Amino acid sequence: MLPRLFTVTALPLMLLAGCTSPQQKLAQWAQASGATTTVINTVEFPIQAVIPTNLKPSSRLTFYIEGDGHAWATSSQPSLDPTPRSFAVAKLAMGRYPGIYLARPCQFIMSPACNSAAWTDARFSPPVVEAMNAVVEQLVQRYSATSVELIGYSGGQRSHC
Repeated sequence: MLPRLFTVTALPLMLLAGCTSPQQKLAQWAQASGATTTVINTVEFPIQAVIPTNLKPSSRLTFYIEGDGHAWATSSQPSLDPTPRSFAVAKLAMGRYPGIYLARPCQFIMSPACNSAAWTDARFSPPVVEAMNAVVEQLVQRYSATSVELIGYSGGQRSHC
């Protein structure tokens, strides 16, 4: 009786645990790493950010910009969700030289403006670049920074060029 009860109650709980969204997983990881997640809204795209909880106003603000993530399901087929599979860039942002992690548009958060072009052929289009610039500008003002350091990974290195 006890093994059957365990199976009946444990299986649904394990299945529910597997339903955690990437955004929820990022929030759990951030909290365990001494950071908080926040969504910064722009005209077209909400942008997911991870900010160290001990970040204070500073003259220099460092941003770690996510790469293309999971933009392609195959070499010719865009994925349905460009959210990165790992938190490698976020981990860099919380590492030895801490800074603010910025996901790219449509990563972690889908908005009406999101379509596969936004994370493939149009990933450096004016609306995408303007959204990233707007987020950086908002955070520069919030933390009273006078200079900015941008660290990009893969496609993230071009999003402010």
